[in-house]
Amino acid sequence: MLTHFEIAKHLISLTAKLASRIENPVPYLFAYVDFKMEFCMSRETHLAALGQRHDALDKEITKELAHPAKDEVKLAEMKRRKLQLKDEIAKLQCDGSIPTLH
Repeated sequence: MLTHFEIAKHLISLTAKLASRIENPVPYLFAYVDFKMEFCMSRETHLAALGQRHDALDKEITKELAHPAKDEVKLAEMKRRKLQLKDEIAKLQCDGSIPTLH
């Protein structure tokens, strides 16, 4: 029987393989588990990582909007991911009673 750590490691590995197939991926993968230390991220660290990914997507969206031949499908996907990140950040802030920065 697999341990929780082994399952998490396997899922993260599969996610990374799938993400590598995306053309021009915005770095949005993260690991909750540090494989060397075998511990989970703190909520604050996780929120910071989510915020960085949200900001990176915002920059990519701005860059794509400035491009004369914008890819509407790519823009829609990036906007969808940005909204998902925003929702996840809001959920973590509510769950952990962490004060918002807004």
